[in-house]
Amino acid sequence: MDSSTIFLVDDDREFLEGMSARLRSFGFRVEAYPKANFFLDRFDPDRPGILLLDLRPSRSAGLEVLDILREMGSEYRVLFLTIHPEIDRAAQAVETLRNFLLCPLSDEELAARLQDAVIEDRRVREERAETEDVLRTIRSLTRREREVLDFALRGWTNRTIGRTLGIKEKTVETHRGKVIKKLAVKNCVELTSKVLLAGYRPSSTDGSPPKRR
Repeated sequence: MDSSTIFLVDDDREFLEGMSARLRSFGFRVEAYPKANFFLDRFDPDRPGILLLDLRPSRSAGLEVLDILREMGSEYRVLFLTIHPEIDRAAQAVETLRNFLLCPLSDEELAARLQDAVIEDRRVREERAETEDVLRTIRSLTRREREVLDFALRGWTNRTIGRTLGIKEKTVETHRGKVIKKLAVKNCVELTSKVLLAGYRPSSTDGSPPKRR
């Protein structure tokens, strides 16, 4: 298994001990908490892992954690254990529920579902880290490099950009080359794709190249 941790929060100590032992037998790293505040005191959203909660009505600690994470705006990955095929009550409690584990589950099913969740969590974290890296690199560009980038994203040619900024076409080409190098891409097509996928948008203009005089 990787560095991800399965976090259990439940006020039933027998459940915590039994489920912890079961998950560890699959090779997962497990941390179990009998109270919501115990978990929240150590909660780190940047730490890879899955929060596994039992949604049976008699359990309050798990839903308490879930409510607080929602208030925090956290997108931490959560899986829900339930013994009920119909989950209306749970749905009312948590708004969006898409990760249910309908019990009882065989060891093979439980291990597979958790591993799938760990893999998905890793993918999301890697994408988020890459996005943050791209945006951080853009913020580090010089003012002129950012201007050239913004115009390049609109498909403007070096000549048009140069005329707009009052600089030579060769100078635009140099700035564009530096941007491409800093963002670790091979060409303008890759540059545009990488930057836009990261959520960056050019500074506001009408988007029209200047007319020839």
